[in-house]
Amino acid sequence: MLDLSDDQQAKMKDLRLAHMKDTKSLRDEAEELRLKQRNLMTDENPDKKVLIANVKRLADIQNALAKKRFEHQMEVREILDEDQLVIFMSRAGKGKGFHRGHGRW
Repeated sequence: MLDLSDDQQAKMKDLRLAHMKDTKSLRDEAEELRLKQRNLMTDENPDKKVLIANVKRLADIQNALAKKRFEHQMEVREILDEDQLVIFMSRAGKGKGFHRGHGRW
């Protein structure tokens, strides 16, 4: 949809891979915390302090991921020309496009 040049496609791929690598440990930790939280909630007498600590840590992780996602999007913007940027921005947050669809950029 963005009609990227070969050079742009390569840069986008490199950025995407670097972003995924950079956020992997945070995403993994968040998943572990979600599973731990789910298991703790099924206990007969869950430890409230542990549950609260998990929720706080998960919020910290989600905040860190949001910041990294913003930084990544700013890097993507630098690769696009004006017309591509308009299309990219019009699709942002609509469940399509940036890391959400199965189509090509």
